[in-house]
Amino acid sequence: MDLLAPLKYAWYVIFPPMCVVCNTPLKGNENFVCDNCLKTILASGSKFDKKHLLQNMRATISHLKSLNSLFIYNKNEAYKSVITDIKYSNKPKLGMMLGELAGNELKKWFEKENFDVIVPVPLHKKRKNYRGYNQSELIAEGLKKVTGIPIDTKVLFRVVDNKTQTRKSFIDRKKNVSGIFEARNISRLSNKHILLVDDVLTTGSTIGECVNTLYKADSTIKVSAFTLAIAHNDY
Repeated sequence: MDLLAPLKYAWYVIFPPMCVVCNTPLKGNENFVCDNCLKTILASGSKFDKKHLLQNMRATISHLKSLNSLFIYNKNEAYKSVITDIKYSNKPKLGMMLGELAGNELKKWFEKENFDVIVPVPLHKKRKNYRGYNQSELIAEGLKKVTGIPIDTKVLFRVVDNKTQTRKSFIDRKKNVSGIFEARNISRLSNKHILLVDDVLTTGSTIGECVNTLYKADSTIKVSAFTLAIAHNDY
């Protein structure tokens, strides 16, 4: 018997969990994001023509087989907070929840591409230790739970603790990620289809550098990418 159950219930009633987007109390079946905000997030793909954005972005990244994202990141939309909350507000379970959501919403794409392994875009160990987790790994865990695709965090490493990409121009972003990744133990991924996973895709510089690093290490592998969000041109 949980002797603290009455106190826990009272705490829940007085301080109910709130939606991270609209800050309204969540219902019993809602998790982090209320149903109304969740519908808005998923509808962003149609509002901002996600298919067109993905096609244009994929065309700019060499050796990238396919690309997909769950929703559109736009600075004028309230739901953009789900990305910052995962990274900066210590909400690791939110990343896992959105990864599971993506696995269910994009089920046909995952089945079609038949990925062999998920490789989260790595953080430098200093930044991961400071934050306490890598948000890309959490998203990957959510995807794995739904799709069953295994995760490998021992083949791609961030060996340079580069500065944040936020507020950098396209050219500066490319320079900022040049040479920051290193592939190791790559032979175990030969002839396999790798899915890179990250939180948000803006200019494609980080994903592009990851793809190039893996492809140069072993040109027999196929590399695709998934991000929770892809930035609209006006992000």
